Amino acid sequence: MKRNTLIYRIAAAAMSLTLMLGAAACKKKNPFKDKSTVSLTDPQSVKFDMSVEMLGSRKVLVTLENKSDSTYITGEPYYLEYQDGKDWYQVPATGIFTMQAYVIAPEGDPQLSHVWSQKIFLSDYNKDIDLPAGHYRLIKNVILDEDNESKTDKVCLAAEFDLKKEVADSPEKSKITDDQIISADEYKLPVSGVELTSEKEMRVTIGTARLAMGGRSFVLQFKQDDVWYTKEIKGLGEDSDISAEYGTLYIYPAEPFAKGTYRLLQEQSRDSYGKTIYAGYEFTV
Repeated sequence: MKRNTLIYRIAAAAMSLTLMLGAAACKKKNPFKDKSTVSLTDPQSVKFDMSVEMLGSRKVLVTLENKSDSTYITGEPYYLEYQDGKDWYQVPATGIFTMQAYVIAPEGDPQLSHVWSQKIFLSDYNKDIDLPAGHYRLIKNVILDEDNESKTDKVCLAAEFDLKKEVADSPEKSKITDDQIISADEYKLPVSGVELTSEKEMRVTIGTARLAMGGRSFVLQFKQDDVWYTKEIKGLGEDSDISAEYGTLYIYPAEPFAKGTYRLLQEQSRDSYGKTIYAGYEFTV
């Protein structure tokens, strides 16, 4: 009987050790070295909310909502941190941010919005590493408008989210119908040339009047098996002179260009039924 008890204890100990080793092996290795030094603001103290919505496996929508009676300003830059246990670690950034400033008005402002959103491609934050699955937080700074007087001049907010294993996001079918695209020559985008400077940049020579019309409300689509899909635009740039006949539009897609048929659409106006009309230019890569 004692012999059986001893064997049982040895077997139980071996099983326990195996489970412990297995758990240790399954624990994810933290790829980041530097601990967070961020001091976050209590959102309730400044009446400011921040949220993150997943749009894809590595694409998020960040929304800031100003519920205070003060005007704040924010920009494109953000910080990303990874959680390991109870600690947060800095994800190093190599991406370049543009320096536009955006006003977030007080709640109830009759002219400006108190809500501001930013679509972020997390893969651009550091192109030298693949973000592992895990728990993250995204950090944004907002600054009190200098015209306002307050003891709180800078607000540091964060919103947490989970990243799963990265997968290719499914293409989105076009919601723009053929009757929304104007085919009359006088309304078409006066494009004189399309050039792919690289697989990640397209340069379009286009009339400056059309560049300005509708702001930057451009849509890029590609055709696959006679179905149009929207190809997401990550960034736009332009080089134009209002006195010149033509300017240059730069388009940076979220995914590189591949061979195929594309069309560039620009919102023009709404018809008598309230339907948005687009001017279009079709081309082949």
